[in-house]
Amino acid sequence: MLGLYTHSHSEKNWHLNHARKEGDGPGAHLRLPQETAGAVAVILMGNMRNIPDIVVGRLPIYLRALDRLILERREYTSSHELGERLGISSAQIRKDLSHFGEFGKQGTGYNVAYLFDQIRQILHVDREWPMAVIGAGDLGRAGELAAAAHLRCHGLHVVARNWRGRRGELDIVAVDAAGTLVFVEVKTSRSRPGSAWERVDAAKEARLRDAADAYLAAFSLPVNTPQRFDIVVVAGDPRRLFRPLELIWAENVFGG
Repeated sequence: MLGLYTHSHSEKNWHLNHARKEGDGPGAHLRLPQETAGAVAVILMGNMRNIPDIVVGRLPIYLRALDRLILERREYTSSHELGERLGISSAQIRKDLSHFGEFGKQGTGYNVAYLFDQIRQILHVDREWPMAVIGAGDLGRAGELAAAAHLRCHGLHVVARNWRGRRGELDIVAVDAAGTLVFVEVKTSRSRPGSAWERVDAAKEARLRDAADAYLAAFSLPVNTPQRFDIVVVAGDPRRLFRPLELIWAENVFGG
């Protein structure tokens, strides 16, 4: 399944592309001249379908709900359950998904992981895109960007950044390959990494644990959900070009 999209940042809408096949065989390709606004051309199993932009706009909402279900270790869901969580009718969800194929089974529903992966493919968010960050701002923000990228490169799935609750803030929330919820505190320093470690004391640990408890409560996750606390220290000055930041990642710093 392959979805082909273009996005105009100036007009802030999705544009339809009419595909014209050039050549035959494995080397054939599609020419996609930009023409009409209001829909998206999606290539599905070799057939081009025009998908209304409002349907595509709802896909990230479905993806976010499925992400939470994965976090809750759910294997199957239904359009009815998704509708209740999102405030969208189950009929609308089924109609939206039908534009892209058949994903569920009657009497069983949708396999959460499978549907999550399929929507990621449709939206082209199932891959890492090579890029450089320019103008990341202050060291704190640059450090969080670097930390999130480092965690992803090591197999963690970042589910939240700068999450704020009544009992505190969490810099990064991720899930590792074993399904453990990882709460990551990012510390930065313009001088030496050790100065950042010194700011993680018993009081900071207590605040992080309180924030983690609030996160579990906010998403109705069991208090015994496997979890750990990591710290990523980023040292350096992002204003000094061509001077790489130094990054140190410590896992399960508080034990337990």
